[in-house]
Amino acid sequence: MKLSELKTGEKGVIIKVLGHGGFRRRIIEMGFIKGKTVEVVLNAPLKDPIKYKIMGYEVSLRRQEADMIEIVSEEEARRTAATDTYHEPISQGIPVSDEVMKNIAQGKRRTINVALVGNPNCGKTSLFNVASGGHEHVGNYSGVTVDAKEGFFDFQGYHFRLVDLPGTYSLSAYSPEELYVRKHQLGGQLIHADFASFKWPLQDFKDFLVRQCYKKGVDVKLNIEATRDMLAQEHYDHVIVAIGPVFTKANIPGAESPKVLTCMDVFGHEDELPHNIVVIGGSETGVETAMDLAEKGHKVTVLCRQKSLASDAPHAHYVTMLEDAWLKLDNFYWVKGIQKYQSIDDTGVNYVNFEGKEKRIDCDCVIMCTGARPNTEGCQALYGAADRTDFVGDCFRVGNVHFAVTTAFGAANQI
Repeated sequence: MKLSELKTGEKGVIIKVLGHGGFRRRIIEMGFIKGKTVEVVLNAPLKDPIKYKIMGYEVSLRRQEADMIEIVSEEEARRTAATDTYHEPISQGIPVSDEVMKNIAQGKRRTINVALVGNPNCGKTSLFNVASGGHEHVGNYSGVTVDAKEGFFDFQGYHFRLVDLPGTYSLSAYSPEELYVRKHQLGGQLIHADFASFKWPLQDFKDFLVRQCYKKGVDVKLNIEATRDMLAQEHYDHVIVAIGPVFTKANIPGAESPKVLTCMDVFGHEDELPHNIVVIGGSETGVETAMDLAEKGHKVTVLCRQKSLASDAPHAHYVTMLEDAWLKLDNFYWVKGIQKYQSIDDTGVNYVNFEGKEKRIDCDCVIMCTGARPNTEGCQALYGAADRTDFVGDCFRVGNVHFAVTTAFGAANQI
């Protein structure tokens, strides 16, 4: 069993530490090594973290980390002793000594479990019979093995448990997945790619992901904002949270005006905005927002602190999409090297230019593209919705599309 399955007051002996690399090295350095007795001191109210006592001191682990430590518990030791002839029977209710549990753990460490998995009619049962000395039926056609068969053999001090499994053409697990989306369509922040012509590669990628969701039979629930109580009532085993970041406004006097929007307020609503617009922030996001508005016929001016626009964009993207596009737009303007934004009012923006002179630019609307932060509040509100909750993408660390996809894949791969 896993260390995370022990309840408060229970103890067990470590069989082995799973995982690899830095994680495994850190856990072992904390004292979680095979053969050591570990006791659960306290489970946190939200089931994470868990405090353990090992080697005379107390240490806390996240439940996800404790899942990677395999142990033998007192109850498991009783069951093992009852079935193994070389152990004295252990009565229920009598504490199991550390020495007995260590002996059982030592035996489990010397046991290697082997599963024979492969396509039908590829010779798994023949290999099983040779290795285990079994006499299971074989045939030159698929479907001979219809349930799992077990066999055992010993070699150089190790006890092998061999399991012959029925043939399969896929190792993919088809389990019921549900996806909650608070908007009317799938896509999240990638929806903005539908509205900007120069974002067609991202639109294709987004459309591919949407198709895969429906193709795999994911139960998509649109126009529903999930809450912890709602998810807890469904008794999910695993919840992955990907709610995106919170787009922020710079601390400029007047920034809280209803006429000051963020970049995510723009896409899909370009026709509702006035003609003369100022975009504050010359990052890749700010420039793309301004380009989209300019293509829709708005007069757009980008105010930028940096000496060049979209300085954070990858070079290939900058050259092939951004620079080429904005130089072709005759209603796209920019002011670079701004030292300070002084204020925003209903008719324009006051700022100090690179020469230290106070300037003003008139406009009907201001779009803030000055950054985003992790959605800490949203993550905390959903924490503990299931036995395991993972947070991926921008909701816990603001990054790019590649970062969001990589963290999401990593979380899904742990299920």
